[in-house]
Amino acid sequence: MDLRVSLLRKDFALDVRLKKLQKHHLLGVAEDLAADIGQHFIERFRSVLIQRTREVNSVLDDLRTDILSQEQYDAIRSKGTKQEQMRELYDLLPGWDQERKDRVYKTLKKHNESLIHELHGK
Repeated sequence: MDLRVSLLRKDFALDVRLKKLQKHHLLGVAEDLAADIGQHFIERFRSVLIQRTREVNSVLDDLRTDILSQEQYDAIRSKGTKQEQMRELYDLLPGWDQERKDRVYKTLKKHNESLIHELHGK
């Protein structure tokens, strides 16, 4: 089996388990489980961030200068809903290094502070 396919299957399985934990209000347990396998915050809470990020356009505007190319920005903005825009943004994530993921996290926190604080359990 291709290593990439294997990793995608493991990520999907983990995502399903994390969603179940989150659904049952065990967010702290879900976060600890994801942290144990070395996932970045934005990877651990992918599904929640896709569904609940409100200020997507502001996030995209901030990321356009140093993370997203104009073509990527335009493609994401062309999507109809905030959830579709976030999914498109997440499609780019596998190619990003830690620094870019940190930048996305900081930008999400800047424009969606209450959601990020909730996910941190505050």
